[in-house]
Amino acid sequence: MGMFKRIAINTLGFMLIAYLLPGVVVESWGVAFTASIILALLNLTVKPVLYLFTLPINFFTFGLFSFVINGLIIMMTANFVGSGIYISSFGTGLLVSVLLTLFQRFIEEVTED
Repeated sequence: MGMFKRIAINTLGFMLIAYLLPGVVVESWGVAFTASIILALLNLTVKPVLYLFTLPINFFTFGLFSFVINGLIIMMTANFVGSGIYISSFGTGLLVSVLLTLFQRFIEEVTED
């Protein structure tokens, strides 16, 4: 999937998750779009480094530690965006990460090219 399509899907996903989860607040579509761009940039730059540094623990947990990394990336995204997006806790960030991934997969399946 192309990066622009993924950013559009993430924007829609952020707004949908903010509507569904009480611990997530996204002020506007513009904030969701900004968060999607920042998330894409963090996934390209920071996430591979985190995976490299946490490779041993990821190995011993059979890859389950990658959920923690995804939650950290979501929390970093919220911090970089600033006051336009609010995620109440790390657990909520972890849940946002899982829901965003499921939403992406669902949209990919529905809109197969």
